[in-house]
Amino acid sequence: MATDKSLFQRLGGSAAVNAAVDVFYGKVMADHHLAPFFEGVDMKRQKNKQAMFLTYVFGGGPAKWDGPAMFATHAHLIRERGLKLLHFNRVCQHLLDTLLELGVAEADVEEVGRIALSLEPMFDPAQYDKNAEAAGLPKLAAAKQPPAHAAPDSLYTRIGGAPAVQAAVEIFYKKVMADGLLSPYFSGVDMGRQRAKQVAFISFAFGGPGKYTGRDMVAAHEHLIRNAGLGLPHFDAVAGHLVATLHELSVPQPLIDEATAIVMSTRDVFDPARYGIKAAA
Repeated sequence: MATDKSLFQRLGGSAAVNAAVDVFYGKVMADHHLAPFFEGVDMKRQKNKQAMFLTYVFGGGPAKWDGPAMFATHAHLIRERGLKLLHFNRVCQHLLDTLLELGVAEADVEEVGRIALSLEPMFDPAQYDKNAEAAGLPKLAAAKQPPAHAAPDSLYTRIGGAPAVQAAVEIFYKKVMADGLLSPYFSGVDMGRQRAKQVAFISFAFGGPGKYTGRDMVAAHEHLIRNAGLGLPHFDAVAGHLVATLHELSVPQPLIDEATAIVMSTRDVFDPARYGIKAAA
């Protein structure tokens, strides 16, 4: 049945938005990819601003947002701190996870996801010059750039850099394709392209240079979870093959443990329960 209630009202109003903001920032600050961007930030003030912004975009506030423009508030992070699409996608995922955790209806969570994704171009460094010109800000080419190399203490560097990641991906996919539980999911897939995407993703996740512009984890796998039975056993098998690959390449155990922790941080994405899918009896 149709409803005239705004998304803000359907979510539960101010109390629900404030509760969501608290849970959301708990997730953000526990995410090592995102927490560094909030160093020195007054989090109480940040939460208040976020609650005001969400209230507005969800239809519960004034007809016009009188806060600073989205791009203007994040431009310095894009120019000077390497903020990019994958960071935006992780933020979106934490927001959606928060709403699911709070029992928000799936249809409303999907609507929030659509609203959030409409903001994605603001965080795309490739779009920076166009956005900067509109905002009267210096172009990226004239701005301070993040380093084009990986940090010397990053897992990416310690594991051996690009050659090690590429070798690992080759061995990893041989194991995956030999696994009868997993190989059917790659039927018809361009494996050359798949390997390249995996190299880019692992390089980013392990702190390497460059940017990852692929889809976020949920967008890339949700249809398989909903329609093809993908679930936690498949994730665990994939993680096991990655660990076995790193052992085969003689990666030191502390680095394998660190890599495993990063991989396991995405495990809940593959849990059918988060999508409202009941486990088979």
